[in-house]
Amino acid sequence: MRKLLIALTVISMLMSAVPPLAYAVGKHKTYTDSENVSEYFDRSMEQIIAAKKAKGAVAVFVQDGEVVMSKGYGYADEFLDFKSDNERTGFRIGSISKTFVAAAALKAMEDGKIDMNADISLYLEQDAPKLKYPVTMEHLLTHTAGFEEVVTGMAVENISDTELLSVTVKKYVPTQIFKPGEVASYSNYGIALAAYVLERATGIDFADYCMNNIFLPLGMNRTTFKHMHDTVYVSKAYLPDGRETTEPYMNLYPEGSAVSTAEDMGKYIQWLLSEDDVILRKENKEKLFARQFYMADALSGIGYVWNRKERNGSIYLEKKGETLNFYSRIALYPDKKTGYFLSFNTYVPEDEINEITSQITTLLLGEKEIAEDIPGATIDISGCYVNAWSSLNTSEKLLRFIVPGKMADISGSLKEGYTFNDEKITHLGNNSYSTPLGTVKFIQRDGKVLMATDFSQTYIRINGLENKGVTMITTILFLISSLICSASCFIMRKRNAGLMLGAISLLQVILFFALVYMLYLGAVNFEMLNYVVYIRIAAWLMVLAAAANIMLTFIKQRDYYEKPLRCIYFHNAISAAFCLMMLNMRLLL
Repeated sequence: MRKLLIALTVISMLMSAVPPLAYAVGKHKTYTDSENVSEYFDRSMEQIIAAKKAKGAVAVFVQDGEVVMSKGYGYADEFLDFKSDNERTGFRIGSISKTFVAAAALKAMEDGKIDMNADISLYLEQDAPKLKYPVTMEHLLTHTAGFEEVVTGMAVENISDTELLSVTVKKYVPTQIFKPGEVASYSNYGIALAAYVLERATGIDFADYCMNNIFLPLGMNRTTFKHMHDTVYVSKAYLPDGRETTEPYMNLYPEGSAVSTAEDMGKYIQWLLSEDDVILRKENKEKLFARQFYMADALSGIGYVWNRKERNGSIYLEKKGETLNFYSRIALYPDKKTGYFLSFNTYVPEDEINEITSQITTLLLGEKEIAEDIPGATIDISGCYVNAWSSLNTSEKLLRFIVPGKMADISGSLKEGYTFNDEKITHLGNNSYSTPLGTVKFIQRDGKVLMATDFSQTYIRINGLENKGVTMITTILFLISSLICSASCFIMRKRNAGLMLGAISLLQVILFFALVYMLYLGAVNFEMLNYVVYIRIAAWLMVLAAAANIMLTFIKQRDYYEKPLRCIYFHNAISAAFCLMMLNMRLLL
């Protein structure tokens, strides 16, 4: 059970890149008084703890460059009666860690250690990963290096199992499925690789580099990437039912393992919003938030790691971080010199967080104008879409059916309009739409339809036969038909051929569960690709069993004219469909 729970951290990390869904908020006055907004923020945090939706939390609110609220809520360790403290309690901030990688890269650039537009191979040793296409730091920090996502090697259960960054970036190299600089495809590996480039270019361990060049200069004395967390007491993790639980360790640690306090994150926000030249010169700090990449003019684009958003002509920045049990969010409103950070030691449903953050944005920047539907769309966008931030060429392709946000269904027509996962979307003109994901732009490229988003992800339209419904129905029908066929053949055991068909069908059931077990082992151990040999053996044996059934049916077809055995023909058809599905899911090749 523990391994199963820990395996869910992969889903959490994968979800952490998906931005908050857009929420409709009623009309509110735009407040400029920081006390009003911070009081709402404080009250909302207290309500979540009071409702026992989380065991503990920390939060900080910065207005006009000053910390106006910094607090701890609930417990960091209920058993020891340790309260969450804004100064002394560390919380795991997940993918917000990636923002430190971006800042460190600009620091190294400013010091002349790296060129953001140079091939990273210039800084790596001979045994470094051999990539299909040249990659730059610019590509890595904008998630445009073209990597597919690989979960294998991302996390481990015990600290003793963690590997050096120099090992992980060479051992768990994903395939480049896009040419760099063309498609935004979120990549945990890409950020870890960027951190390793910095290690090589500076000659300093990445965790130490951040400590000496970012954390200590800013007075963030209790923030660290170190797994041992020797600079701060780290909050325990809790399940939604209030029980204490455990956290895994991130193996590709720069992409999501930092620990920090509310006080330290307040100092970080103050620095990000200020114009001083501590750590970075003003012009280089601004590069963090500048529009570094965009797939269409209609989109706000992305900065270095940061997601850019627009509200009533004002740009604001967001990043969220999730682990198995911790949920964190940071947002910056440069025009208002305002920002906030929050973190819970229990996984709080995202809609709860979205209510708070959406209201803060409305209070600061005003209510979002309701878009009117504009006729004139020219691309039929209906179909099933898969997030490019997933595996497309390995057996991990199956994870698209498990991880939220990996697939989307768009229904409708150019004439009647469209729905996104059953929710009506609004055409903004020129094939751009307002959707639950925010503004998206549909693009036709190389014979494919791409859905470009306002953040670091792109969706690709796929064959409808690859959608979740078809896959699930085929799998269920295969299992049921195998059981029925096996039982029918054994019941009608008048002929040896019937018994043989029954035995083969039973073997298919056994092989099916063997395949599921191998996939389960690979998932809970974060090593699905290391189990690929066993997975393929089970899958190919199923193909051979299906082929044997089909051949035996044709050879002895007169024997199966009896009605009770006609199910074998249906079973053969379903078996063939299931084998094609395994081929498509990369379980055979």
